[in-house]
Amino acid sequence: MEELGTQMILVTRTTEFTGFVLDNERVQKTERAILQKPTFLKREEAESSRDYQQVVPYAVLKNEDGRFFWARRRADVRRKELRGKYTILVGGHAEKRDLDPGQPEAVFQTCLKRELEEELIGLRIGKIQPLGFIHDPRNEMGAHHLAYVHEVEVSGRTLIRRQAIDKEFGREGVSWKTGDEIKEAAGELDPWSQLVAQKLFGAEVPDPTLFSTLDG
Repeated sequence: MEELGTQMILVTRTTEFTGFVLDNERVQKTERAILQKPTFLKREEAESSRDYQQVVPYAVLKNEDGRFFWARRRADVRRKELRGKYTILVGGHAEKRDLDPGQPEAVFQTCLKRELEEELIGLRIGKIQPLGFIHDPRNEMGAHHLAYVHEVEVSGRTLIRRQAIDKEFGREGVSWKTGDEIKEAAGELDPWSQLVAQKLFGAEVPDPTLFSTLDG
């Protein structure tokens, strides 16, 4: 990752939808709105803005056995809503260095591949399939980010890089779980992972439309 002082991240105007949107027409419309004229801001400016949402591509990793990535975040990560929670997502901010002006639609996949390389070892990436966008106002992070979720087929023995453990993930490493196992353990997941587990595996999770950080 680039230093925060120089990091230029992809942003978009605040979206109107709430939850995990999988409708193909709405997903394509949202993607076009972001990529028709990509907007990048310094990260510190984006963090303080209420006019934009930060665009963060994320991956649900699925291995050759049909199981899904599962890892625990550190108890001292900066975002309080993630502390000690399990996640089924890997990703991060789309940055200006990920953009090829001649092929702007590739920015999300380029970002995902870079993020996976930065955080994991031994991973071989296969098919990348876009799923949908998440806007989740249940907490400050969710309200000001727009997550673009993909399912990524992977193989190989996957380990978390040491620097990622030091910064973000717990030391227990990666597990791979079935959809049914994730459904049963959905209460242990971070908010975005809960919404993904609801849509993909039928988990019962809180309705994000009933919450808003603006309501306190």
